[in-house]
Amino acid sequence: MTAARKTAVLTELKSNSFFADFSETEIHDVVKVCTLHIFRPGEYALRENEDSQHIFIILAGKIRIGKTLYAGDEKELGFLGPGDFLGEMAFIDGSPRSASALCVEEATLLKIDKTPFEKLVSKKPAIAYKIIMKIAYSLSQRLRASNDVVEGLFSNPNKAILEFKTRLLRIQAMLMR
Repeated sequence: MTAARKTAVLTELKSNSFFADFSETEIHDVVKVCTLHIFRPGEYALRENEDSQHIFIILAGKIRIGKTLYAGDEKELGFLGPGDFLGEMAFIDGSPRSASALCVEEATLLKIDKTPFEKLVSKKPAIAYKIIMKIAYSLSQRLRASNDVVEGLFSNPNKAILEFKTRLLRIQAMLMR
């Protein structure tokens, strides 16, 4: 990233909710270990099952998160926008990506690779702590939402059975082709 672009990104980051409690110096230190990526609509920022260990922080744009189901259908899990991040699970545990991230509009993403982040951890642990706490808080919120979905399945089994039957009919139709 050029010096001029890093300055522009620094200005953008000051107003990004992910960095709301970061000082200008802390943001500058984070930018040092990042690369900037721009994706066009229809491009994937991440693909399910790929091996990569980086996290993206969304500066601009809208990202659709989806999970591939048995019949090849993709289940929409939600949308992310500026201030959100994606790829945190593989970034933390090194496992393949658990979902895909499709850009539905032009997206500007700040990428943090695992190795430069680990160097940041050793040199600036307070900054790394803030980033990890933001990830942990978000994962906690997402897990709570997942718990609500599971509770909904068990509290309304008729709806769950109907959804399963509908999916089963789609699979059968696909196999009959």
